[in-house]
Amino acid sequence: MSFLKEKYQLICCSTGEPLKLNGLPAVFVYSGTNLPDNHPDDFLDVVITKIKDINANIITGCYKILEEECSTEWEEFKWEDVFIETTCVETCDECLPEPVIVKSLTEQKTIYPDFIVNNVDADKAESIFCTYANMNYKKVLALRYGIEFCCPYDLVSATIEFEILKMDIATDSKACCPTVIATPCFEYNVTVGPISFSELHTYDYYLHYKDCNSKSAIIKLVNVSKTEYVLCGLPGQTVSDIYVYSNSTTVSTVPVLFSESTTSC
Repeated sequence: MSFLKEKYQLICCSTGEPLKLNGLPAVFVYSGTNLPDNHPDDFLDVVITKIKDINANIITGCYKILEEECSTEWEEFKWEDVFIETTCVETCDECLPEPVIVKSLTEQKTIYPDFIVNNVDADKAESIFCTYANMNYKKVLALRYGIEFCCPYDLVSATIEFEILKMDIATDSKACCPTVIATPCFEYNVTVGPISFSELHTYDYYLHYKDCNSKSAIIKLVNVSKTEYVLCGLPGQTVSDIYVYSNSTTVSTVPVLFSESTTSC
């Protein structure tokens, strides 16, 4: 009497997918060979975490063993060649990795960074700000689109509370707003030219640099004898920030040499 072959698969606890070997679902065929401690029935109520086969290859993971489901393609392995040594636990929770707690992208909104108000609760202050904004929004909707609200909005009361809150905050101007750190500013020693008298009277020449507010600043060059300038601007400026240009259609070739000093301005 021949033994009816039984087929099994290792199903991953985390994905529910069968174990793949050589790119195909692996099917382990048990043909009735009795070996100690490796009968399929011994693994039906446990979770396999490590398998060592006859060639000393090791498979690790978190797998439940189930009878093989219908598959279009698979690769068969002899049960007795694979399940030589096994390590098991009782449940999937014992071998699955700890869940990664992802911090929520939504954080509690604040009115100002590092929001502090004098003798006023931050949540109460936020409620007053939001109520005032909501009342004004409803007023705009009513005036522009003729929308009528079932619940009347009291813009007057919201405005009074809003103005009182502003006075409370304004008691100490440093308490409600973060300290603004001034951008450092340094002197630049700039040498321009030379520019000939004819050039200067043919075209308008300008010295360009970045001021302390990171804005473009220009100085019109009107004196051929004046070649030295001391500018005050942002640190770290390069030739793309400090240069001379003209109103001609050609690119200015006036040389500019400059150095950044350690003197703040």
